[in-house]
Amino acid sequence: MTSPTTPRTGAFLITRRRGLGLLAATLPMGLLTACGDATSTSAPATTREATTGPTLTQRVTADEAALVALYDAALQVLSANDGPLRPLLETIRDQHAQHLAALNTDGVEVPQTPGPVSSDGVPVSALIEAELAAAKRRIRDCTEAQDPGLARLLAFIGASEASHVPALRSVT
Repeated sequence: MTSPTTPRTGAFLITRRRGLGLLAATLPMGLLTACGDATSTSAPATTREATTGPTLTQRVTADEAALVALYDAALQVLSANDGPLRPLLETIRDQHAQHLAALNTDGVEVPQTPGPVSSDGVPVSALIEAELAAAKRRIRDCTEAQDPGLARLLAFIGASEASHVPALRSVT
């Protein structure tokens, strides 16, 4: 086995394998934080946001509610025998519901049930496009946030949404 330090300098080496291992070990903590209790990180509306329309938090909450409704619509037409697709969609839908809870926003209308769904359902490609668009919006939202806690929460939500893309691609 090779030494984790270089013989001449004693500097710690991070190989690709070690780096990926560290990333794999720390990634779940970030995702759990994103879906955890955010009462200490919810940001009050700034004066500028309050006068120009919905606050950033309200916009993100509406986006997350729309994603929950989209997954509800997709799940509505799936049978219990749809292989790995149903459990994956249920997991992702639940994560978006956790994002809603973490945002902890009052005064935003959250759709409880999706509208009518065709017998074809929602194609996985539409779910992938929705997740990509949401992840991109969360990046912009992070830079717009005035509160560091809200920016951090939005970053974790964006990372979660980005992680849904390869998960969805794996079942297509």
